[in-house]
Amino acid sequence: MIEKIRRRLLEEDRELSREEVMHIIEKMVLDEEEYLSVHAYRSRIERLYAKLRSKLGILELYINNDCVHEIMINGPNTFFFETKDGIQRLEESFDSVEELEEIIRNIAASVHRESNEMHPILDARLPDGSRVNAVYKNIAAEGPILTIRKFAKERITMDDMIRSGT
Repeated sequence: MIEKIRRRLLEEDRELSREEVMHIIEKMVLDEEEYLSVHAYRSRIERLYAKLRSKLGILELYINNDCVHEIMINGPNTFFFETKDGIQRLEESFDSVEELEEIIRNIAASVHRESNEMHPILDARLPDGSRVNAVYKNIAAEGPILTIRKFAKERITMDDMIRSGT
């Protein structure tokens, strides 16, 4: 479906607004997928939009979620995230190894670094303080690996540590 939407967007000879792109995606999802709950329908649209318009693809949905502390990807089909409730596996996957590699390259470029076969390991810190570690497919057995460790927006105080028994 993503290629069908991509072709439809390319038919336009002008820059489309977010709302216009969302409208096109909504219509195509409604035409193709008849039996979705409202939540599944909204989720499908958001994921398709992220894959088409975001340099981080579906990762953007988790990076922007303050409840998610860590994102762990071991190849294009193994996707975990961690919240205060622990580590959970997602049924999410990337369409291809190349899609995941493109996201890794985009993250590297955003911090003025490079990630490719010649530079297969990326250790970086994002502007928000999150730590990123990525390993390219040529040295990782199951395909590219990406870990993003986010940090709390509020710092832990001494009182917080005493209260929690640290």
